[in-house]
Amino acid sequence: MNNNCKKTGILIVGHGSKLPYNKEVVTEIANKLDEKVDNIVESGFMELVLPNIPQQVDKLKNQGIEKIIVVPAFLAHGVHTKVDIPTILRLPHDHLGLEHSHTHHH
Repeated sequence: MNNNCKKTGILIVGHGSKLPYNKEVVTEIANKLDEKVDNIVESGFMELVLPNIPQQVDKLKNQGIEKIIVVPAFLAHGVHTKVDIPTILRLPHDHLGLEHSHTHHH
């Protein structure tokens, strides 16, 4: 693992649902990516299920991660990817010092 990968984590973000399949799909995406990259990869959810986004940011931070690449696992770019996730990532003062990246792939 190169030094940049050690300091950069990837957070796959799902919406969250009462249906277990939703969590399973997002978690499987994170697991498959984790097998292919040297970065630490986690998954988190906006609502309804745990772990949520702030919990996973804390988990990555506690593992020494300095930069987090957030990858929304959504079919289309909409209000959740444009507004809600960036709003959630404006974390309280105890999260300052981390560099946050937010991106969406079409």
